Amino acid sequence: MDLAYLREHPSHLPTFLTHQRIRETPVSGGDICAASRLTLDDGSSIFTKTWPEGAGRPAPEGFFATEAAGLRWLRGAGTVAVPEVIVALPELLALEWVEPGEPSPEAAERFGRELAGLHRAGAPAFG
Repeated sequence: MDLAYLREHPSHLPTFLTHQRIRETPVSGGDICAASRLTLDDGSSIFTKTWPEGAGRPAPEGFFATEAAGLRWLRGAGTVAVPEVIVALPELLALEWVEPGEPSPEAAERFGRELAGLHRAGAPAFG
């Protein structure tokens, strides 16, 4: 499986997680979900968030769909680099993998300008 196939058949991701050669590397961060980097057969990577199996309850209805909608809105503003949503399913969210950058004064200044642009993009409502 490669990223192009996954983009065309996103609902297959849960099956591939158990039946394909996908390398999963845990990623730090997040308090609620498990975060991982999945490396696919073609060497590309995606970022996934999954609801923890030991949570004792399922994810709230629309949990990942709501986050995906917010990310798509932020990406559509075109001011700040926001990962592409590959798939949002009730049990997981898969996003484009973004390599970490190096902190620097220039990066901080660029981010500040981009964030200001995002705030200028506005929204019809809050929340």
